[in-house]
Amino acid sequence: MTPSLSEQDAQAQLPALDPATGEVLAWLPRCGASEVGQAVDAACASLERHVQWRRPAFRAELLSAIGRAIEAAADELAILESRDTGKPLAQARTDVAVAARYFHYYAGWADKIYGDQIPLGDTYLDYTLREPWGVCGQIIPWNYPPSQFRGLTCGWRRYRSSCCSAANTYLAGTWW
Repeated sequence: MTPSLSEQDAQAQLPALDPATGEVLAWLPRCGASEVGQAVDAACASLERHVQWRRPAFRAELLSAIGRAIEAAADELAILESRDTGKPLAQARTDVAVAARYFHYYAGWADKIYGDQIPLGDTYLDYTLREPWGVCGQIIPWNYPPSQFRGLTCGWRRYRSSCCSAANTYLAGTWW
């Protein structure tokens, strides 16, 4: 079934098309500076509200859970990725598996990001402290591979997982 939109709604959304059939898979929202500002504000508020996110063990478990969820839905995600991009199903399956592996990998880093003491002599104490940046954003081409981000499918691999491993929040958008 092809979703339909009113004329007004169509101006605020873009169709995600199956390149093989032209079928509309989903309607994706357009946004401008105001919506991006709202998303950044919401991400900042989330960092303040969800203090457990500051605990490395919590982030590690959550990232591992996302990896397991991707693995559990691998077949469905691969089909969506294939339909969304037009790539062969075998390649889409590989992309989904790699996406899950990235989440598991960066889950392992969540409790290994810390500062260092810098030796400057007996009369000095100098150290670094690794702290989250806060909200991290990424703008990518609409047809970029899932190793970076895909609007409909599993994509979230390297950038989202590494960003979240370091206690940041992540926003992504596509450039059409």
